[in-house]
Amino acid sequence: MHRIEENGNDEVQNQYKLEEEEGGKVREVSPPCYQSMCEACRIKGRIACQILMIILFTGSFIGFSIANICIGVAYMEECPSEPLIPIFLIVFGGAALLIIACMAFIMFVMFCTDTPCCNICAGVLFFILVLFYLAWLGVGTYWCATLNRNGDPESDTYCNYTLYAYLVSDISISYVLLLVFLGLMICCRDCWCKK
Repeated sequence: MHRIEENGNDEVQNQYKLEEEEGGKVREVSPPCYQSMCEACRIKGRIACQILMIILFTGSFIGFSIANICIGVAYMEECPSEPLIPIFLIVFGGAALLIIACMAFIMFVMFCTDTPCCNICAGVLFFILVLFYLAWLGVGTYWCATLNRNGDPESDTYCNYTLYAYLVSDISISYVLLLVFLGLMICCRDCWCKK
């Protein structure tokens, strides 16, 4: 049996949907439309959060990865002061592309199959790739910080200005994107969990 209980005040009418249980006790029941609206908003928010993270992650990483590989190949012999810097850029770009491919595979496995072995293997592979990426970023940061750059192309301490400027900006942007991505992961930590 359902009934509406109204407050005696004519100006403000607070209405509660009440349900009378067996034994004469009365309890408050939320209208079903509120529950379904809340669930719909939570699902839409989760999807929006996932789309934002996917666009930010893949778009920025694919762009920078391709640019890293191109700059590294184009300036392969242009930094005798630290000849591994172009190789750093090539490997850094390749590792980022592998992480994106692994992330796409993980999302496919998580949402399309229920095989626990595949989930574990994909997660371990992704974790190893991310650790390698972070370690390689640290190595590149060290090489960039200790680079003794000279403007004379005939000198052993020469490093092309374009290569050096790109390296500094790429490493800086990589750290900023890492912090933004970690911030989004913390803010949207329940976005990836199935409930």
